[in-house]
Amino acid sequence: MQTPEQVWKTEKAEREFDAFERERLKTDQITEASERLNGAMENVFEYTYRNGDFHFQGQALRPIFDDGIRAAEEIVAVRPEFAVELQRRYIERNQLNEQIELIQKVDQENPLVLVHISPTPDAVLKGEIDLNAYDKDRQKIMVRITEPTPSGVKVTSLSLDSNDRVALRAVGDFLGVDIPDDASSEDILNMHFLAEKSQFGDERPAKVLRERYDRAMHMQHGGEWYAGRQDTEVQSTIEKILAYPELIDQHVDDVLRIKQRHGKKFRFSDEYARATYDFLAAIEQAGKLGAVIGSMSDAGDLARSAGVEYADPDCPTGVVQNAEQALEMQGLGKERWMSCPDCGKKDACYGDPCAYRLDCRFCGAYVEGGVMHKGVGRAAVEARLHNTLQEQSTVAVSTRTTSRDTDVEFRAMVEQQFGKGAAAKERIEVGGTRVDIVRGSQVVAVGVKLGELALTR
Repeated sequence: MQTPEQVWKTEKAEREFDAFERERLKTDQITEASERLNGAMENVFEYTYRNGDFHFQGQALRPIFDDGIRAAEEIVAVRPEFAVELQRRYIERNQLNEQIELIQKVDQENPLVLVHISPTPDAVLKGEIDLNAYDKDRQKIMVRITEPTPSGVKVTSLSLDSNDRVALRAVGDFLGVDIPDDASSEDILNMHFLAEKSQFGDERPAKVLRERYDRAMHMQHGGEWYAGRQDTEVQSTIEKILAYPELIDQHVDDVLRIKQRHGKKFRFSDEYARATYDFLAAIEQAGKLGAVIGSMSDAGDLARSAGVEYADPDCPTGVVQNAEQALEMQGLGKERWMSCPDCGKKDACYGDPCAYRLDCRFCGAYVEGGVMHKGVGRAAVEARLHNTLQEQSTVAVSTRTTSRDTDVEFRAMVEQQFGKGAAAKERIEVGGTRVDIVRGSQVVAVGVKLGELALTR
């Protein structure tokens, strides 16, 4: 039997846990809403630098990138068509190194600004793969702007709609880099752009680059543009939401009650879908009228009668509590994979829990409109995975066979560095020739320079 003091401590711990869980849920709901509201994003994150890595709220960033790469490698071993995402994870981890290099020698009078650009993958836009994680209607370009600070860096994430290459080249021209017409989305992601802070005058770099993009859109198509869009006056979705804390708290309370009724699968319930829609409608109505007329449910009914639709989430934006969330809100770090509610396999569904449809890559089960459709079952999945991994089939990446594949000395050099059975596949990209290293069904390294391989001979 517990003493009164032990009871008090237990109750205190439970209250603290409940408060923490509520804050986490609140963060999730703000994040989801900011993704789905009609608007552009411009979010700022500040990282401190110590011990060779950036840290956010006490958490190092590099391990998060490494975890994301390991998860992507496991996925590609079973689903080779996802290799494009693995390639992007390697490129993005290298961008972390470039950010660290930026602060090694800083001219405090006129520091350099580092820019990385991440278009929607070409393979997604061409319909070659469906990652269930990109909004093909908006076709967003993510721009990450890194500026040195006394303690580390400030990173601004900016979204530009329409994936317009002419307008994007105008941004590149401003930064002094030509983006070739035939550059792939991964070529552009692999490029880095440097400019002196003075080049932006007294303006925020994000504002200057956005306006450059929009002027190019105007010259091509006429009309007024904001971040590649013509249909919104309110630009920052996160500010739009945070302006109404009472609506946020009310919505979180509603979701907590739904979660109590449905447990872990609450996101797949019709109640959750309705509550989320009502919340989005209430935020929009409050933004236009200054207040919600009636209840959130009334706001939702009014929006439904007008045929209003809200987009599925893509690149997260919102309030963050840890480094992993901060990176995910920039489209970086770990992939957004979830466990299958049917077969129970981890990292089974790619996308967002609130997407209209989610498919399990293992058992074929899917959730559509909140309705669960069964797959082949866990036993069949385990047998299939066992057989697939035994086949050791070569991962399909965008490569071409070259004479080096038959060069005995070159093959021996690759195996010496990357292990027995490793092979190099060469590709041409902006900045020169590189190779991807594969071993059996696993991508070992992406985008290795040939010169770096030669050093090991």
